[in-house]
Amino acid sequence: MPVLGYFVRALDSLPVLSTAGRGEDTRKNQEMFVAARQLLAKGGTIGICPEGVSHDEPGLRPIKTGAARISLAAVFDR
Repeated sequence: MPVLGYFVRALDSLPVLSTAGRGEDTRKNQEMFVAARQLLAKGGTIGICPEGVSHDEPGLRPIKTGAARISLAAVFDR
């Protein structure tokens, strides 16, 4: 989606690869985690826009750890 991609890049977005069974190499996410920690360590801010998931199961979905990992690393890896 070229038009959307232009705006995403213009806003200095950090891409995240999904682990949802797509067979992608999510080790590339390490670059995103490093960039996010560096931005937070310099006093910057990040916005996280997770994908919404609907389901009709009677329980909670598995917890995602990315946001917690980024924030804890920014605080404790100084």
